[in-house]
Parts: sequence; structure tokens; C-alpha cells
Amino acid sequence: LVGSEMCIRESAKGTLVLVTRNPACRGAKVELLAARRVALANPSLAPYGTAAREAHVSLGLWEELEKRVAFGENIGQAHALFATGNADVALIAASQRQAGETVCPIDPSLHQPSRQDAVRLSDNRIAHRFLEFLQSADADAIIAADGYVTR
Repeated sequence: LVGSEMCIRESAKGTLVLVTRNPACRGAKVELLAARRVALANPSLAPYGTAAREAHVSLGLWEELEKRVAFGENIGQAHALFATGNADVALIAASQRQAGETVCPIDPSLHQPSRQDAVRLSDNRIAHRFLEFLQSADADAIIAADGYVTR
């Protein structure tokens, strides 16, 4: 910004999870291998799709599962494929999970982090106060409750 300072704060990291119809997660790799159809966001369009593909590759499953992948344009569409029964499992952001869904964690070391940053572009008082709030314990609690990892 010309004449003012731009402030960036890494607010959180998104969490990639697998949702499944099984009442208890048997592990992400087991669930993926058992699925007839796997939904994920298009890696060319969506960061969580890129993370999902990276996780498949890290697990050594991409070549085997690629034929069974149904791509949504984003995680919302990937989740809709699962919710409507058009996919047995879906890799989505934890923030998109619905109450009552069985969620399997995906080891974050299997993919690049999905940073969720706050950027202050305006030098006004409200922008300063909002960024200060985002750095508070109250904001961390809200952000964490929505499926993100803070600090």
C-alpha cells in the first residue's frame, strides 16, 4: 500500500478431513481404499483439492484412486457429492463438516498447509481493532471451534 502499512496475520491453518458414511472411522487410508467413489475439490481450482491430491500421493494412493475420483469445483461441491450419495467419502475442509458426520482426520504432514490469513489493507481504526481481535484468545476459540488450527 502506498502511504500506509499493510499488516498480515496468519490467523489459522485449515484442516483437511475425510467424511465417511461408516459410523466409526477405520482410518483415512482404509476408508479411501474401500470407497467406490471419492469426492474432492478440483486441484486445479481449489487449495483443498490440491491438499487432498497431495495427501493421496503421500499415502501412495493417487494412481489407484484417480479413476474413482469425482471432482467438484470447490469443497462445497465435493461435500455435496458425498451428501447426495454420489460419493462414498469426500476430502473436505473440517470447517465444512456437518453435525453427525463421521470424520477421519488427515495427517497434516501429508500435504502443504492451507493458510488462512488476515490482511489489513486499510489504515482506519475499525481495521486495526478487527486485526487486534483476530489476535485474541476469544478469536482463537471461535476459529478453532470452526475446524481450524490456530497458532
